[in-house]
Amino acid sequence: MKSRRTGQRMGHRSGVTLIELILVIVIAGIIAAMAIPHVNYVGYQMNQNVAAVRSGIQRAQALAVSKQHNVIVSYKSASQLWVIEDNNDNLSWDTGERRTVIGLQYGARFYQPSVGLTISGCSATVTKPGLNGSSLTASVGGTTSSGPAFVFRGDGAASSDGEIYLTSKRGYSADARAVCVLQGTGHVDEYKYLAAVWTRAGF
Repeated sequence: MKSRRTGQRMGHRSGVTLIELILVIVIAGIIAAMAIPHVNYVGYQMNQNVAAVRSGIQRAQALAVSKQHNVIVSYKSASQLWVIEDNNDNLSWDTGERRTVIGLQYGARFYQPSVGLTISGCSATVTKPGLNGSSLTASVGGTTSSGPAFVFRGDGAASSDGEIYLTSKRGYSADARAVCVLQGTGHVDEYKYLAAVWTRAGF
């Protein structure tokens, strides 16, 4: 008799309904979404792009020093730079000379910003998309539709300062990135456009 009453009480015990369970899950999801910081995936992609451009240019400089001949960095298209090993130092791309491509990913492109770099060594005069500088070579002989270019010499110096600007497919100002090549030393730095000011990456 006692066990029957216990069984009856257990049979009438209320549980959690499906609606209540769903409601708890939805609330937990909303709280989690608010707690997790917003991830700027496009910003990460642009960081990868500017890092690739910088490292590609640095490799070009190192190659010029190690091989003791000119290495040309030329603007090719809205998403490509060319690096040409100028073995005979004639500032032209001849048969047999190696060419590598520095390409942008995720829809990024070289562009012409309204505000250029204002640091010492870069002119801040942005006259065209892609590659700007004080004394760039107009084009590279032996190429088809190559754009402006600068040359790394055997001592590591560049023939011109170089400013390379890139942005995302959506073109937000916060996505803007830049690379500056100093003429005298060939030193390469990368920059972000933060709060309407070009800031060196890492600072």
